[in-house]
Amino acid sequence: SMTGDAILQSRQALNALAECLGDEDRVQVLRFGSSTVPMFRRPLKGTLRVSEALQSLADTVDSDLGGTEIGHALDSALDALNGLESQCRSQAIILVTDGAVQPQELIVAKARAADAGIRIFVVAVGSSAGADVLAPLAESTRAVLERAVPAEPIDACVMRQVRRARETVPL
Repeated sequence: SMTGDAILQSRQALNALAECLGDEDRVQVLRFGSSTVPMFRRPLKGTLRVSEALQSLADTVDSDLGGTEIGHALDSALDALNGLESQCRSQAIILVTDGAVQPQELIVAKARAADAGIRIFVVAVGSSAGADVLAPLAESTRAVLERAVPAEPIDACVMRQVRRARETVPL
């Protein structure tokens, strides 16, 4: 349901992410609303070809999926990471959202992520993003939340989260 500056900023953040990918990275992009739509069939190695594909697809990323089913989106992301631990130095989800969320929506994903050692970094865009619920989610998985204002670039927030995610221990 992200619109206006927030979706434009998210596209720019996706371009920034594409530019920093390396062969040691695995990436998957999930658009979510009342359903979750993956960009790729599975997480892909951050090769030049994948980076170029992300950059060419970034401007087509839209948010016409209604609602904000964050719990379902996180479950899908956790499913995609299942089985990759032997290929990755660390596993993380970077959640970019401008939607409100209820604590009960996150109970299952929070427990699954903590049990699997998967950190969930959050970029909360705008004042309606449920930072009061999302901050404890991030903290419980040894990650952090950053707030972003939709009129300002969020790519810097996303890139800070990427740098944190690449570390095997919290910074």
